[in-house]
Amino acid sequence: RTGMFVYGIRAYVSVHERADRIFDYAIARMSSFIHFPVPWFCKRFNTIECCDHDRWGGSHICIGSPRIAGSKLTPSFIERDINRKLARR
Repeated sequence: RTGMFVYGIRAYVSVHERADRIFDYAIARMSSFIHFPVPWFCKRFNTIECCDHDRWGGSHICIGSPRIAGSKLTPSFIERDINRKLARR
C-alpha cells in the first residue's frame, strides 16, 4: 500500500477471479480521512448478495468479499455502484 500512496492512489478495489465467475475483492482507502465510504459499500454488498454468515466484512478502512463463497457481483457492477455512490457526494 505504501507504493500506491507514493503514486497518489488513496483508495482502491482489487479483484481476483475464481472459477465460474466468482470473485474475491478487497476494497480499501488509505485512511479514514479519505472520502471513500468503505462501511457503506460493505453494508450495500451484503444486502445485494443476501449474505448471512459468510459475508462482506472488515473494518472502516478495508473490507473484503465473503471468504468461502466469494462474490457473484461482477467487477463492472462493483465499478458502477462505487462510481454512482461517489458521484452523489
